[in-house]
Amino acid sequence: MKKVFLMGAVALSVSLVSCNKEEQTEKILNGAWAVSSLNGTVVATDQGQSETYTLKNGTGDVTLDRETATGSMNVMYDIDIPFGGSTFTMKDTLAGTITLWNNSDKDVSMTLKDATGTTQNLGFGIVINEKTAQEWKYTQKVVDGTSTTDANYTLKLTKK
Repeated sequence: MKKVFLMGAVALSVSLVSCNKEEQTEKILNGAWAVSSLNGTVVATDQGQSETYTLKNGTGDVTLDRETATGSMNVMYDIDIPFGGSTFTMKDTLAGTITLWNNSDKDVSMTLKDATGTTQNLGFGIVINEKTAQEWKYTQKVVDGTSTTDANYTLKLTKK
């Protein structure tokens, strides 16, 4: 009987610690963040031909509201596009209203609705989780017929 009680107490304390970590992360994430960098790559492959696009120089803001589970994201970055032996740099954005976000102690997921009304679900692994500094990693592979897109980038954020 003592073993059953002891094992139950251990299981309860482990689950409380896990919930506590998620809640602590949620409290940390609540508020306004400055994006100090967005850097990474997108590799697009179609019928065996691959192109690598470099994402760099990203800056902007992310705001997360814990009570409503909503927020906003406005990040502008450069994308280097190879073309005909040269590389062209264009501006792009990751921006919109966060209509829902949630987290564990290891990741953050959100639904982002852009100005055209298009929504996308984003999932970030938390690499650094501190009160005043965050680093999130985004990795996604999309296969569509003969084409594949691999996106990998990192967002670095500092508390405002």
